[in-house]
Amino acid sequence: MNMRFRLLNQPDIKEVTGKTKTFDGAKLYLPHKLQDPMTALSTKLPTDGSPVTLYLKFIGQVKPDDCIHLFNVLFRKIMYTLKMTQVGRNYFDPKGGIAVPQHK
Repeated sequence: MNMRFRLLNQPDIKEVTGKTKTFDGAKLYLPHKLQDPMTALSTKLPTDGSPVTLYLKFIGQVKPDDCIHLFNVLFRKIMYTLKMTQVGRNYFDPKGGIAVPQHK
């Protein structure tokens, strides 16, 4: 999973996809449409430099009614940037706790 993120952040891939993107490890959301419906991009692995080909396939535009997955990925990225910690389905500030001495 980390290698997928690292590959998408390679400079030669960023030239095609652009700076703004949302990626969860499987789905890539871009604010613009790529020129070809099936795009093949060549780069090198950051670890050993072996050549890799990335294939980006245009599936379709996301309609406003079907944006739940996109919003979940965006909010997870925002919470990570704000240094919030996920506990169950909720996010909390780990440094914002209030001690209640009578309840230990």
